[in-house]
Amino acid sequence: MPIERFAQIQAALTRSRDRDEVLRHFGVEPQTWQAVAGTMSTALTASESLRSRYEDPYRRAMQG
Repeated sequence: MPIERFAQIQAALTRSRDRDEVLRHFGVEPQTWQAVAGTMSTALTASESLRSRYEDPYRRAMQG
């Protein structure tokens, strides 16, 4: 999953109380999201460059 899409979904999940609806909106199965979120979390922790690429789209998604 592209980092920009991950950031959009993560922002939507942060703003919403309905996790399943957010995932449905983005066309992502809950099991898939769990796997992607785990992998991305590890990658974001390990890579400052990747974290930088994540932060801007996440901030933009939180504002919109």
